[in-house]
Amino acid sequence: MKKVSNFLVLLALGVLLLRGFVLLKLWLWFIIPFGADPISFAHSVGLCVIGLFFTFRYNGGEDTENQEINKWMRVILPLFCLLYGYIFKYFM
Repeated sequence: MKKVSNFLVLLALGVLLLRGFVLLKLWLWFIIPFGADPISFAHSVGLCVIGLFFTFRYNGGEDTENQEINKWMRVILPLFCLLYGYIFKYFM
């Protein structure tokens, strides 16, 4: 079980980095031509974390166990966003 949870954490971090890279490229291709300043990779990951913070919703259903997970996700997600933001601000 520990290996699975470690794998999921690494997978989530990898997906976050991939989203940051995609946002960086899209910003370079489509936003800069309108006169906006370029952003760094760390900025793009930070924007993804902000987007995740405002848009993530866990809907596990009506099961009692899923309701418990939903309660914990409401607490843990902001803390993860804060942690990722704290780490990536040092790369700016």
